[in-house]
Amino acid sequence: MIEEKTAALFGPKARPALIAAAILGALAIAFFARMAQADALKIAFIHGACLCVMFAVVAYKNYLSKIEIMIFCFLGVQFLALAPRPEAMSAFISSHYFLSYRYGVSSRGLAATILDFFTGDGFVSATLLWHFIVSATALLAFAISIFMTAAMSGVSDEAKIFVIFMAFLWLSSFVSPAVYFGYPNFGRTEIFALIALFVIASIAHRPHLKWLVPILALAVIATHLILVFFLMPFIGIVLWYLAIKEEPKSAESRRAWLLLAVTVALALVAFALYLLLAQGTFRFADSDSFYAHLMERTNTFDERGVFEYGLQFTMFASLEDHLAGWRDNIGIGFPGNKAVFICLPIVALFVTFWIKCFMIETEKRRRLFFLIPIAVLPYNAIAFLLFFDFGRWITMLLAVQFMLAFYFISLKDKTVLEVVHSGARVVKRHAFLITLACLLMAFLGPVHEIRVSESVRSISSTVRVLFGSFKGL
Repeated sequence: MIEEKTAALFGPKARPALIAAAILGALAIAFFARMAQADALKIAFIHGACLCVMFAVVAYKNYLSKIEIMIFCFLGVQFLALAPRPEAMSAFISSHYFLSYRYGVSSRGLAATILDFFTGDGFVSATLLWHFIVSATALLAFAISIFMTAAMSGVSDEAKIFVIFMAFLWLSSFVSPAVYFGYPNFGRTEIFALIALFVIASIAHRPHLKWLVPILALAVIATHLILVFFLMPFIGIVLWYLAIKEEPKSAESRRAWLLLAVTVALALVAFALYLLLAQGTFRFADSDSFYAHLMERTNTFDERGVFEYGLQFTMFASLEDHLAGWRDNIGIGFPGNKAVFICLPIVALFVTFWIKCFMIETEKRRRLFFLIPIAVLPYNAIAFLLFFDFGRWITMLLAVQFMLAFYFISLKDKTVLEVVHSGARVVKRHAFLITLACLLMAFLGPVHEIRVSESVRSISSTVRVLFGSFKGL
C-alpha cells in the first residue's frame, strides 16, 4: 500500500512557533492586501494568505503524506483543465461577490464580505476576483485531500481498498469537486461553506475547539441560505454522532447534546431573522440603483445584463419570484432531471451502505442513528421542489454522503469499518468494472448548475438520432 505519512516535519520546539507565525502571517498579509492599491499586489497578498493557512495546517498536523499530495495534484490538474479565464466567468456568479454586508444582509453575503475585507469599497477587477476564487478553490482542494487521507490513516489494508475506491469514485464521478472548477459553477459560493464543513469535521471531536462549531454553522448559512437543506444536516449528524458516542448521562454526553442544541438553535434563529428582517437592511431601493453604484467598482459586467439580473434575483426578488421560476421550468423534459437520474446509482450505493450499518449495529440508539443519513434525503429533496438548480443540489446532496462516510471511517467507528471491510471484498471482485465506470464518468465530466455535461448531452443526442433513423423501417 501507499505510505501513509512522512516523518515528522518539524521539531517539538519549532512547531508551535511556526504555526503561530503562519497564522499571524496570514492576518498581516490580509491587512496588507486591504491597504495595497495595485491589483498585482492584492493578488499576491491574497495567494500569500492562502499559502500561510495551508502551511499552518501542515505544521499543525506535522506530516504530509504522499496520498495527500497525489489527491491535491489531481484536483489541481482538473482545475487547470476546466477553469474559465477571468473574462469568461459567469456574470451571474460574479455578482454574488459584490453583495457584502456593507450593502445589507443578503442570502449569500459571506463570501462577498470576505472579498470586501481584502478590497474595502475599492475597485475589484475581473482578474482580482478570479484570483480570489482560485485561492478559495485551492483551499477547498487542500481540505479535500487532507479529509480523504485521514480516512485512510490507521485502518487495515483491506479497509484502505474501500476508502481508495470511495475517494476514486468521488473524484471521478458526475458530482466530483471538479463541479466547482469549470464554467458555469466556477466561483459558486458553496466552496466557502464546504471549507467550513471540513473545518467542522476536524474540530467537532476536540475538547475546546468544538465550541467554534456553532459559529462555523452560522458561516455555512451566511454563505448561501439554500445550504440549510444540504450542508447543515452534515453538522447535525456529526454532532449527534459525537453525543451518542459518549456514555449516556455522562458529563461528556451532556456537553455534546448541549453543543448540538446550541448549534441548531442558533441556525434556526439566524434563518428566521433573515427571513423577517433582511429586506429592511438593503441600502439600495432597487437593482438599478445598486447596479449603477457597482458600475464604478468593477469591470465584471456582460452585455446581456446577467450581472444586473444576479443582483435583482439575489437581493430584491421575493420567494414567489423564485417559485415562479421553478414552475416555469420544471417538467418531464426539464434538463435537470437527467443530472439527478445519472447520479441515482451513487445515491443507491449510500442507501445500501447505511442500511448495512443499521443491520450490523446491535446497540439500539446507534442502530437507529445509521438511518439518519437516509432520512436526510427526503429533507434534501425539499430544495428540488422549490428551486431548479438540480445539478448543484445533487452535487451537494452526495458531497454530504461522501463526507459522512469518510468522517466515520476516520473516527474508526467499528460498525462502519465492518461494512467497509465487506465492501472492500466487493470492490476487489468487481475492480475492473468499477475502474471502467469511474473512468467513464471522469471522461464525461461533472454536472453543471442544472444539467448534465456537454459530453453526456452529446451522447444522448447522438443516441436519439441513431434510433430515430430506424423509425421509417
